[in-house]
Amino acid sequence: MVDIPQKFKPYISDYEIKNLFEISFLEKEQVKMFRSDFRYVAEYFVQTRTNQAYKPEPGILNHVDAMFKLLSILTGDHRFEDVAGELPEKGVKMSEEVLDVIENRGIEKGRIEGRKEGKIEILYTMLHYSPERIADELDEPVSFVRHVIEDMPKDK
Repeated sequence: MVDIPQKFKPYISDYEIKNLFEISFLEKEQVKMFRSDFRYVAEYFVQTRTNQAYKPEPGILNHVDAMFKLLSILTGDHRFEDVAGELPEKGVKMSEEVLDVIENRGIEKGRIEGRKEGKIEILYTMLHYSPERIADELDEPVSFVRHVIEDMPKDK
């Protein structure tokens, strides 16, 4: 496929590609034939290609850290990496429960941030505290407090 000058041909390997698969276009039955952890990668590609939410089939992961790092890279969701450190290296049941743990951590983090923002709004609007004092009261960076104040509706 590439025009290589004759003088370079002895240095170039000419490998033949016979069995190339487009993983995201495999059928569900074909994906289920994988017995290794790669099955979850194939499932991810197939489900995201068909615009489905990723819901892994139940099974046991043998390479937890590697799989969660890979899923983190593929999805752009670093919560996979975060939870991987809390799981055993082998024998983790891959199921929606694992994803629920990840999702619930995100929900709780959002609740905490929401409570902080609510406290900042109250302290700023009702008590007229300075951003520096609010940051000190809530043990938050002044930059975070200023960001929340800037995003507050101006009619308050």
